[in-house]
Amino acid sequence: MKDKILLKGPVFLLCMLLLQGFTSCTDEALLDRNEAITDNLWSATQQPEFEVKIEDTAIPYDVYLNLRNSSEFPFSKVYVRVRLEKEGQHGTSYRVGMKLADRDGLWTGKSAGKLYAHQALFLRNYRFPDTGHYRFTLESNMRLSPLPGISDVGLRITPSTPR
Repeated sequence: MKDKILLKGPVFLLCMLLLQGFTSCTDEALLDRNEAITDNLWSATQQPEFEVKIEDTAIPYDVYLNLRNSSEFPFSKVYVRVRLEKEGQHGTSYRVGMKLADRDGLWTGKSAGKLYAHQALFLRNYRFPDTGHYRFTLESNMRLSPLPGISDVGLRITPSTPR
């Protein structure tokens, strides 16, 4: 019985150290969130929204579009309209194109089973013009609706790093 307790002690300690190593990484993302697409069919009416609070306009940010697709996606590229608005101000719209497959039809994203994750930087060193709450709205900008094979879409906003 005593041997089993001693064996559990070092194993438990090792697990805790590994866990601490994984959780102590500093991810400075202001926002990193995805929203699932209902039944993997992205219709024009499903427009995920993401809010972010900006407290310092001197900090430049990189804004990424996240997207995961399955092999049921019928195209090699996808277009997404991203609307950025602040209450009481005129909004801005961006059309973001994302290459999902190469010329041979092989998916280019990081794969996890039958899903392929893609990320596209569409605003580099972006400075928000004012402090406050901003809303990003994502909308499929393809002719086909609903768009099959899209499992989720999202945004990642991080402070820019010198390049």
